[in-house]
Amino acid sequence: MINTKHDLTVLYAEDEEMIRLPFTEMLERRIQRVIAVPTGEEAYDIYRKGGIDMLITDIKMPGISGFELASKIRKEDQFIPIIVTTAYEFKDYLMRAIEVGINKYLVKPINKASLTEALDDLARMVTFKRNMEECNEILSLILKVENRVVIWSEVNDKFQINSDFLKFFGFDSYESFFGKYANVYDFFKQHSSQSFNYSTTEDVQWIDSFMKINGVEKNTILNLSETGFGSNTNFKLRFKLYRDDSRLAFVLSEKI
Repeated sequence: MINTKHDLTVLYAEDEEMIRLPFTEMLERRIQRVIAVPTGEEAYDIYRKGGIDMLITDIKMPGISGFELASKIRKEDQFIPIIVTTAYEFKDYLMRAIEVGINKYLVKPINKASLTEALDDLARMVTFKRNMEECNEILSLILKVENRVVIWSEVNDKFQINSDFLKFFGFDSYESFFGKYANVYDFFKQHSSQSFNYSTTEDVQWIDSFMKINGVEKNTILNLSETGFGSNTNFKLRFKLYRDDSRLAFVLSEKI
């Protein structure tokens, strides 16, 4: 039976290289992305940059200890799963682990079965957190007060484009577009935080033709305008890829 890797980024702190290297290899057989560092200070700096789904740390390290590292991170994120590793008995650290908010405790030498069970359990926590974050983002997008239209589209790397698309985004040819982006999906990924001016009289053909060539049935249009847009023909266009990158939202909202 082939073990499927968890789609996680795990930060691992362990000062002893003889332990860190083989344990990192063990993690990499079960986790998509592992960042291994020898100190708590380095681990905290990396955590602050974002994108970490889980922390695994040894308890006793020079400088910032594992408990201190976990405590600092826990103050900023109450839900990130934290595993501590130690050569000492659990009872020696039980109260401290409870105070800090440790999720799992692995006693060295760590066997594969214990590690797999811990990772499987905490991966479910991460998945739940991701789903909740995405739901909150979607609800926020839908329930905002201002008038707008949201078009939900399935996402893949086989999006097709035409001259309307190229003209709107300032490209004079397919060659110039694909010389800069590997595919259309890559374009949306890189510009997901940007907004564009959009005129329904001049530019509406772009979205219409884009939907047609990529399958109208794959799109859902949510008209969230209670009073209509009146005579306004100028809008702000933005798009957002959600964390699992399986859905893309085009958002047309009134310009102020």
